[in-house]
Amino acid sequence: MHLAPEQFARLRPLNDMVFGRAAALLREEQKDKASRAGVDPRLMAFLANVSALGVLTMKGMVENVGDPLLYSDEQLVDALSRIFEAAAAP
Repeated sequence: MHLAPEQFARLRPLNDMVFGRAAALLREEQKDKASRAGVDPRLMAFLANVSALGVLTMKGMVENVGDPLLYSDEQLVDALSRIFEAAAAP
């Protein structure tokens, strides 16, 4: 699949609707200090999103064959939250 620059230009405002507010909140919390991980807030918001999608995808795959994940939903959410909170901290 190949997308033309015009198609990307149409997608970017939608991406900003999804990730823009989270990135702005992270920037506000960091107050001009780099995050502990040194990752741009917009990228951090994107990575948090794809990480959550990855967990949900894995969960769906293993439950489909009757082999649940080793960790509970609560443990997964808590761990992801702690990882991104630590990475976002100044």
